[in-house]
Amino acid sequence: MTRLRIPTMLVRGGQSDVLSEDDARRFLDLAPHAEFCDVAGAHHMVAGDDNAVFDVRIL
Repeated sequence: MTRLRIPTMLVRGGQSDVLSEDDARRFLDLAPHAEFCDVAGAHHMVAGDDNAVFDVRIL
C-alpha cells in the first residue's frame, strides 16, 4: 500500500459499521497521500444514503 502512487480517496460513511474510524486511520497511515472524506449521517453505502455528496465535482 505504501507504494500506491495513484490518486486515492477514501470515502467513509460516518455511521459505517463496516469501516471503523480506526481502520480508516490505519489506511491513511499506509497511504498518506490519500484524501479522506467522512460523510456524516451516511452508513456504509454512502452513495445510497447521501447521494448529493457526489454532486460536487472537484478537479
